[in-house]
Amino acid sequence: MAWVAAILAASVIVPFFGPLIGLLGPLPYIYYSMKLGLRQGAVITALTLAALTLFSATAGFPRLPLVAVEFGVVGWGLAMLFRMRLGIGLTILLGTCLMLSIGVAFLLTLSFMKGMGFFELVREYMQTHLEATMAMYGSGGGGARGGSQLTEAHKAVIEGIMNLFPSLGVIGASFSVWLNVVSASALLRRSGLSAPDFGRPELWRAPENLVWILIVAGFSLFLASGGLKYLALNLFLVVAVVYLYQGMAIVLFFLKKYDVPGWMRPLIYFFLVVQQVLTVVVAAGGLFDQWIDFRKIHKRRGLIS
Repeated sequence: MAWVAAILAASVIVPFFGPLIGLLGPLPYIYYSMKLGLRQGAVITALTLAALTLFSATAGFPRLPLVAVEFGVVGWGLAMLFRMRLGIGLTILLGTCLMLSIGVAFLLTLSFMKGMGFFELVREYMQTHLEATMAMYGSGGGGARGGSQLTEAHKAVIEGIMNLFPSLGVIGASFSVWLNVVSASALLRRSGLSAPDFGRPELWRAPENLVWILIVAGFSLFLASGGLKYLALNLFLVVAVVYLYQGMAIVLFFLKKYDVPGWMRPLIYFFLVVQQVLTVVVAAGGLFDQWIDFRKIHKRRGLIS
């Protein structure tokens, strides 16, 4: 309970890195479910969620139980996937589907309770944050003109997010699951516990036929209109992120090849993610690896066979 509370508190208190720390909410549930077994892990998960729900009811944090339940169920589910000894790609895929299913179920429940539509609820949530930002901006003495410009900018951002909401949800969930899978694997090994053997993640690559989905979605952005263009845009972004993960695997391959110290690798990954130009370059590298084969995977398979 203390571990989960510390992660939730850090997500709010710690500047800049707080949201990233908050994504590690499933990590304690994964750790104890692997250490004590799935049955005991389920008991610990239920007790922790009950305690957090009681705390949120008395402290006035109505949304805290929803976040806690999502992270708890995802953490226990990832522990179950760990015990199934699946590959890293399939583990992240199934974990992402689990997190998306829980998130959509919660949003549908809230929309039903409030008598609102699904996307209407999301828009209202973002509008609430917009008003909070405007109130904070106004207290800083920005003036009516500056406040008006900020309102227009935020409204444009809201419209953009609404158009990309499906793909952003998938991308965010996949990143959260990936972060917890990698962190949990390292933590379990350092603790001397059984950790899933993902083989050599630096050799992971996306399915070869996936590139055709990217190509079709890319052409549809220029040829389609209306709902079809909206679908193509979201599909293009999701597949592009898959190739970003492949590009990250290529980066890990060369970091290991040239014996880059372990403490430098997280910094390199962080720099690649926050620098948008480098992120695009890494994703492009993952895409063109289908033909260039930077890691000589086809050659390795030929030698093995």
